[in-house]
Amino acid sequence: MAIIQLQPKEIAQFWDGIKVSLSRSNEIDDEHYYDYMNNALKQLLSGKMSCWVVFDYTRDNLKNIHAMVVTSIREDLVFGYKTVQVEGLYGFRKLSDAQALDAIEQLKKYARNVGCRYIRAVTDNERAKQIANLLGFSNFATAYSLEV
Repeated sequence: MAIIQLQPKEIAQFWDGIKVSLSRSNEIDDEHYYDYMNNALKQLLSGKMSCWVVFDYTRDNLKNIHAMVVTSIREDLVFGYKTVQVEGLYGFRKLSDAQALDAIEQLKKYARNVGCRYIRAVTDNERAKQIANLLGFSNFATAYSLEV
């Protein structure tokens, strides 16, 4: 098993899987679905967002993909640090704890290389919460949303 960061030119080849990953890991209502996906595609193609693929052996065969992680880099303008933000995470197959640990080590290495202080994610998925706890994530806040 390995994890790679797709290059912007590879996004089109994996777009169907990326859409599944984003739609199943985020609550996107029908009204906003196409705008959300178009904006995500634009950001992925420009390199402002990244897609990571956890796979077996061959990167060219979708049936060997275990999971996809879509990330962006955010900057906290008050504190002055950058964060890798997990925008979407979806497992096509259940990852073992060892596979999840290996994947997060690769993401941590990437985060350090691009000058980020944290990796952050928001989820209400119980398995994702279990994996986050296993990987050493701490619950730093509770998020609330108010539609205006």
